[in-house]
Amino acid sequence: MRIDTGRVHLPLGPHGHAQLRRARNVRMTGIEGVTWITVDGQSADVILGPGESFVVPNDEIVVAVAMQGRSMIEIEGGSGTVRSSSTLARVASRARSGRPYPGNS
Repeated sequence: MRIDTGRVHLPLGPHGHAQLRRARNVRMTGIEGVTWITVDGQSADVILGPGESFVVPNDEIVVAVAMQGRSMIEIEGGSGTVRSSSTLARVASRARSGRPYPGNS
């Protein structure tokens, strides 16, 4: 699925994950819970807590994984392809239409 919006909140269920492609310069911000971020080709991973941000440095595959239960991240800027084990299709559809997703404020 291609996401082409300014800002999307992406909920990740327990041990849920999302995979982003072509996400260079996308800002990922922790909204709730703890999210583990790994970027293909980078030697260090990133752990995001609420309020912490990370900017994707390249167009390699990015994987975000919920740790310690559920988490939510905000994806801002750019456009790219996202695949998720969570309910991403409904989130992206609502984001494009301007409708809030239940549980997101």
